[in-house]
Amino acid sequence: VRTVLDIEEELVDETINYTRYSKTSTLFFTRTSTDVVLPDSDEKMPPTPLNFKKDENPTDKQVIVRWEEPNLVDEKGYSYGYELIRIADIDLAIDDRNSKLTVKELHDKEYEAFKAYRIIDDVLYAYNEQTDTWEENTSNDQYQYMENENYMRIIDVGVNPNRLYYYYIRTLKFEETPQGKVDNTNSEWV
Repeated sequence: VRTVLDIEEELVDETINYTRYSKTSTLFFTRTSTDVVLPDSDEKMPPTPLNFKKDENPTDKQVIVRWEEPNLVDEKGYSYGYELIRIADIDLAIDDRNSKLTVKELHDKEYEAFKAYRIIDDVLYAYNEQTDTWEENTSNDQYQYMENENYMRIIDVGVNPNRLYYYYIRTLKFEETPQGKVDNTNSEWV
């Protein structure tokens, strides 16, 4: 540290400005340490699916969306899945993109043509709005894991021609418990 003094001297016919500096003080270095606290497994948000996009549609009553699996960290006691929603006519509100909102909470916001799917252990489930449950889809033609090309896709049937649909997907992280899989954390919607 040093002090700077700007001096202005007024003489009879002129003003003189000059600067004076003090000697530099001795610097003392010190370092403090802290314990780094890493987040628990249930505090770590999983990564979002990669390259989420629409594939070519075989008919005007079907939409095919696809994505690639993100780099998921294998953690003992946890597994991963995906959740996909479809709405029509308007984009998902920014506040509704919160990763903590459940599908039921999004459904209750009354988006048009709302539909939700879950993929857990390569099994497709459809959301039943009346019972607030996930029901296994026994039709093998709607969800496909394209192992050779390393991507997954869903064929969404029952859409109408000339209507704008929005699709969103997120990664789910489940905790393995004796009672089954329990939702833990989710990625952001993309």
